[in-house]
Amino acid sequence: MLGSARCTDAIFGSSPRVYRELERAHSPDGRWDAILTERESHATVATPTEVFLVSKGAPIAGEPVWLADHAEGAKFNWLDNATLDISATQARTFRWLPRVRLGAQHINVHLTVARIYTAHPSTAERLARSDERGSLRHD
Repeated sequence: MLGSARCTDAIFGSSPRVYRELERAHSPDGRWDAILTERESHATVATPTEVFLVSKGAPIAGEPVWLADHAEGAKFNWLDNATLDISATQARTFRWLPRVRLGAQHINVHLTVARIYTAHPSTAERLARSDERGSLRHD
């Protein structure tokens, strides 16, 4: 994770992170919130789009489950209490965590991007492996 955080800071700047919350949705059981954000980068790069998972009503915190730029049509919805589906018509993905732990619960994060640009070979490899498991879908 530290490598990803350093990469993120190197790409998008290391100044304090300022987020603009675009959308927030509660999980069906009301325990968790998914938050779609844009981050001010203060740099001459594309605006980062991020999705965070937090306790219901909590502020944005921790690391995102999805980080991309050039994201168009980004949205998400809860499929059930333990599955979040993120989609975009286009995005260059820097980070995607297909499974995260919140408290004692595991949350599966599906990602559907119609046109994918990968930023790093390890991300491309993870996306390819995930596609074989069916977690990532190409439209």
